[in-house]
Amino acid sequence: MSNLVPKPIVDKNGVQTSRMVNPNKGENDNARANSAPAPTASVKRSDDVDSYAFYTEIEVGEFTDYFDVRDIESAFDTYATQLDEYIDQFDVDSSTEEARAIEFDEDDSEAIEEMKTEARKWSGIVQTFDNGEKITEPEGNSVKDWSDHLMNISRRWEAVQNNHGVTVINETYKAEYAQEFMEDTGSVPRDMPAMLSNNINWDGVADEMFRDSSSAEIDGKNFYLT
Repeated sequence: MSNLVPKPIVDKNGVQTSRMVNPNKGENDNARANSAPAPTASVKRSDDVDSYAFYTEIEVGEFTDYFDVRDIESAFDTYATQLDEYIDQFDVDSSTEEARAIEFDEDDSEAIEEMKTEARKWSGIVQTFDNGEKITEPEGNSVKDWSDHLMNISRRWEAVQNNHGVTVINETYKAEYAQEFMEDTGSVPRDMPAMLSNNINWDGVADEMFRDSSSAEIDGKNFYLT
């Protein structure tokens, strides 16, 4: 049976809420407001490392020419798993309301807001590519609610992969991509004389290739899904 009990908390506006805590754990001037046991190594937790630092590899700025939707899917899947591992440290059944009552640590508020910002960004992008129903963000601050939300985003990216394609191409790179695709598939020979290859309208070829592709603006750049 879990040792967690609700602890009243009053915020700066005088609004009272509660947090699940372990009454058997001592508190002192250096103790965190959250009395969870130390998480596993996969959820980094120290005074100088954000517990929930979001995966920077899913930043599209690092994909100047293109990126693989499977990378986005994997990042959200892994992050949701980490949040679940954090909940596991409370020794509660993850399917219970008790588990869902566990909230993020206030000490990590900045990192959590960054995570939520990334979740909003990528859920909006996947909705554009998938032409599906809106992904509704959790209203509260429950770790479990956000874990489920991030996993839902991961599944939506998996649906994009299964139904539409895996590669997202920057508009500025699509002509070069079209040429590489045609050469890789043998549609045109790689050793074509320069007088011919230099006079092929690769922009026109790319326009035909991407005519029916979904597109979305990401960080001010237009990307096509293929």
